[in-house]
Amino acid sequence: MRTPYDEKELIPCGEYFNIPGKNPSPEPLKRYSSPVTPRENFLMALNGEEPYWLPNYFDIETLMPACYPDAVARGFVMGGEAPEYMDDNKKGGKDAFGVEWQYVPIAGGSMEKPGQPLLEDLNDWKEFVKLPDVESWDWKGSIEKNAENKKKKKTISGKCGSLPGSLKELFLLWSLKMRQWQ
Repeated sequence: MRTPYDEKELIPCGEYFNIPGKNPSPEPLKRYSSPVTPRENFLMALNGEEPYWLPNYFDIETLMPACYPDAVARGFVMGGEAPEYMDDNKKGGKDAFGVEWQYVPIAGGSMEKPGQPLLEDLNDWKEFVKLPDVESWDWKGSIEKNAENKKKKKTISGKCGSLPGSLKELFLLWSLKMRQWQ
């Protein structure tokens, strides 16, 4: 049975995280009360039920934890740690596979550092490409710093960058760690 509309739904109950430079308004976007959490509403839509509202980008919390080297290297740390990484000087560096990235402020993102390829010859990939040790990453620290995200009761979208098919093992290991968020 659906919860009937209540005028309390028009009362702001918080704000969405404002990514500097991404929101054209200087004012943060307000969150409003609802009869179900954004996560429950999103799952209703996925399960073919009639959601209370059309799920949108603000109903999903994107998580790119700082313990994942690619997030820092590409300048795309998202979640509770994001404010610590807004300074452009903290973006860039080596990704999980040792590829050096350089943050380009005017582009708002990173690119592989010119002149520093991981491989000179693709045939030598087995000598140079090593799967990262995901157990050495500070998962516990990231979980603690992102604890507020779990309280938001949003659907969490964990991202691990764009991985080629041959790296499914890394994504599997990472996604198993992400289950702690669900």
